[in-house]
Amino acid sequence: MTSARPYEIVVWGATGSVGKLVCEHVAQNYQGRVKWAIAGRNQAKLESVRKHVAELNPACKDLPIILGDAQDQSSLDKLAAQSKVVIATAGPFARYGTPIVDACVRSGADYCDVTGEVIWMRRILDKYHEAAKEKNVRIVHCCGFDSIPSDLGTCLVVDHLNSLGKKAAAVSVLFGKLSGAAGGGTIETILNQVATEPFRDQRAAADPYCLNPPSTRSSHQSALSCAAESCTVCISCASSGHLAW
Repeated sequence: MTSARPYEIVVWGATGSVGKLVCEHVAQNYQGRVKWAIAGRNQAKLESVRKHVAELNPACKDLPIILGDAQDQSSLDKLAAQSKVVIATAGPFARYGTPIVDACVRSGADYCDVTGEVIWMRRILDKYHEAAKEKNVRIVHCCGFDSIPSDLGTCLVVDHLNSLGKKAAAVSVLFGKLSGAAGGGTIETILNQVATEPFRDQRAAADPYCLNPPSTRSSHQSALSCAAESCTVCISCASSGHLAW
């Protein structure tokens, strides 16, 4: 990755609800500490986001804007070539995400997103893992609610048990009553998956370890995978911990 890139972070999909939250966080906590820009397909909406974050932090009044449209691969190639890291918040990712991942891998930019779309992630792993590995590019999915509570919760539990000299055989995560509601992008993602993904792929995604290489699975994980394959309906989440609903 070249050090000549003008930005350390580009937030792509900055005009969406999650994108705006990411921009607010960066503006309030990292402005002046990192070089960053916002990106998307609509200039006017991006200018509106810039105006909003400048109200939170006046230092953002000249925040750079980059146009990058999922339907225009060349625009995404130019975007990825300008940043060390691309934070993607524009979903559904099965519809919009692949071109930006492709651009990042080819240009050598690290990539992270907020997707929870297991089927799409499996495809990205299969298609880009070797190329990303060869270029030392990091592709990090699930940097949102779909995995952060369960992943961090699992990590904290395992670390605590390790401090007591014990080991966890398995960690189950149970979500009880939650506040808030699903956003428009999440609802659109669910509808898109139901409408476009083959049923066999939806059933395969019920396996909580479908993103793990089979050779790395423990006997406990393999048993869960076999059980999931026999399910007709299951809600799953990409996580290092087994989810119990």
